[in-house]
Amino acid sequence: MNFLKVFRDYFFDEKYDLQHRLLNVLILVGMVGGLISFVTSIILGFSLASIIFTFLILFLCTLGLILANTFKHAQLTVVILSLFVNNVIMPLLYITSGGLKSGMPLWITFGLVFTLLLLEGAKCWIIFSINCIGELIVVVYAIRHPEIVWQPTNEIYMYIDILVAILTLVLTFGALFKYHSYTYRKQQKELIDAMIETQRATKAKSDFLSNMSHDIRTPMNAIIGFTEIAKKNLDDRKKLFDCISKITLSSEHLLNLINDVLDMTKIESGKVTFEEETFNLRTIINDIQDMMMQTLLEKKMHLHIDTSQLIDETVSCDRLRLNQVLINLVGNAIKYSNPEGNIWLSAIQLPDDTENEILVEIHVKDDGLGMSKEFVEKVFQPFEREYNSTKSGISGTGLGLSITKSIVEMMHGTITVTSELGKGSEFIITIPFEVPTLLEIEEDEDAVIKNFDFTGKRVLLVEDNAFNREIAVELLTDAGLEVDEANDGSIAVEILKNNPAGYYDVVIMDLQMPIMDGYEATRVIRSFEDIRIATVPIVAMTANAFSEDKKKALDCGMNAYLTKPINVKDLLKIMNVILQEGMRHH
Repeated sequence: MNFLKVFRDYFFDEKYDLQHRLLNVLILVGMVGGLISFVTSIILGFSLASIIFTFLILFLCTLGLILANTFKHAQLTVVILSLFVNNVIMPLLYITSGGLKSGMPLWITFGLVFTLLLLEGAKCWIIFSINCIGELIVVVYAIRHPEIVWQPTNEIYMYIDILVAILTLVLTFGALFKYHSYTYRKQQKELIDAMIETQRATKAKSDFLSNMSHDIRTPMNAIIGFTEIAKKNLDDRKKLFDCISKITLSSEHLLNLINDVLDMTKIESGKVTFEEETFNLRTIINDIQDMMMQTLLEKKMHLHIDTSQLIDETVSCDRLRLNQVLINLVGNAIKYSNPEGNIWLSAIQLPDDTENEILVEIHVKDDGLGMSKEFVEKVFQPFEREYNSTKSGISGTGLGLSITKSIVEMMHGTITVTSELGKGSEFIITIPFEVPTLLEIEEDEDAVIKNFDFTGKRVLLVEDNAFNREIAVELLTDAGLEVDEANDGSIAVEILKNNPAGYYDVVIMDLQMPIMDGYEATRVIRSFEDIRIATVPIVAMTANAFSEDKKKALDCGMNAYLTKPINVKDLLKIMNVILQEGMRHH
């Protein structure tokens, strides 16, 4: 079964066009016929030259398959095989295999049909004409000089040869007919499926417009109605406040409906852009609780968040889009759950060997209404809703999950769902996040640089120049950090070795030092057996500002790169990311 799949994928894969696949059919059929002819030539005692030329055709067909399918030169293969076989091999076989009294006229027909079926336009007719003229010259010359044509000693040999040629032609045209029938049926099925899908989409859009008409009119009626009521009660502050609150709520709902439609339009037109930025993933997930608090309180629901299985917190991706995905999923869980229900939001970091990348699985689970098996299959399709808002009392566009799926896939992730009617649903999204080196964070002007509170954090400052060391110590202690000093890389290595793991939260390392430079010291630290010491964040501090120096620093295991004179903002930004967001070397 596996062999058949490999065979089909190699010769008839959908990535090949129809002409390419026809080429493979004809070459394979020709090889089968050629192999039969080769065997019968040996058994029936045909001339040695005939046997050699038949074998040569088999060899050329094999080369043609390799050229067409391995090197992807199908048209070149057709031209070479057509010209060489029809103008060299066929004439020689015609002379050495019995001429008109053998199966050669049928083989010549096969060669000419090969050209007509696989080439198009002027090229087809030029090569076909060349082949016809070449074959005709040989046939006419052989008729006028019959002595050059080898004749079999027994007539039965001729009949067998003709029979083999007939069988090959029948096999060829049978295979072509079968393949064309298969292709036609497949195309018909694709057209029918496309038509059904178009009808489904049209119906879904019609239902969507019908539902949207109701869903838009509902908040619009509320806005207009409460505006009128407010006008009549301008002196009643309590009534006025109540009307304005309900107008605000209806306006926000209407805005959400419009935003869903606009988002889907952007996605379908390919105009969605993603902006990479660095942020703390644990914070983003925890913030969902605050963002959804009001809705949760209104339905007396509980949102349980678990990020304990996240190891790397600082990641890079489009934060706003990730937020949109999480809000959509948690918002749906709230919307389709009963009051006092529960929602679980958790993040799990999966094993992943990709450098500077982590794979995170985010689960959003509820014990709400759930979905039917039939609806689960189409839950991510645009405009799909299990019940309209009139029946369910739950408004929406039917676009939220489709938008969510599109965003997740554009982030190179996947989303799946399991659900049971009456018991709840669970959505699982898996997204690869880039784990930025601190060099990248250093260059990101949007990195968080506020709320510096480094009290109790300890830094090992490695700098051979006393003045530079004094300046750096002053800046770091002003920020609340405790600073120990070393004037050479070798001393820094000994200090780390002689202190317990975790004693230093970060090492700031000069690169140019007399005994052991920063590069070598970093390599030694990274080789420590205790992984907690070996992964301590190391920040390069140097007067060298060239890109190759930065690359060298990264390659030896450093996390970030600061140039002298030290910019306080850059220094604090990097220290904040390292110490507050838990960055470590991998």
